Amino acid sequence: MPITTSEYRALAHRVSHGDREASVILKRQLGPQMVYVVWHELRYGKGRTVIAKQIRAEARRVALTSFRTERDSPERFVSEVAEGMCDWVLDALAATPGPPQSLLDTVVAWS
Repeated sequence: MPITTSEYRALAHRVSHGDREASVILKRQLGPQMVYVVWHELRYGKGRTVIAKQIRAEARRVALTSFRTERDSPERFVSEVAEGMCDWVLDALAATPGPPQSLLDTVVAWS
């Protein structure tokens, strides 16, 4: 079930204050949205924003480290990049005393 912007913000606030349960919930909620954001950036984006540049960096990392066989599908590749991006967002939230609003706003805007 999709969550509201205020629920995303509340979860982000909890993550920024060390709540591991909120981190798990937020990652589960961000995952499907991040797949779309990653797919869109890799297909149409120009890599101009902070999150777009990070998506492209994560895509390069995944391509070099784990996306090696011809049987790997583009969907799996995008899913792996999205998972890495979710981890990046959660790490950024956990490393700051308050949620970096621009990251959260970007993901919420795409959802």
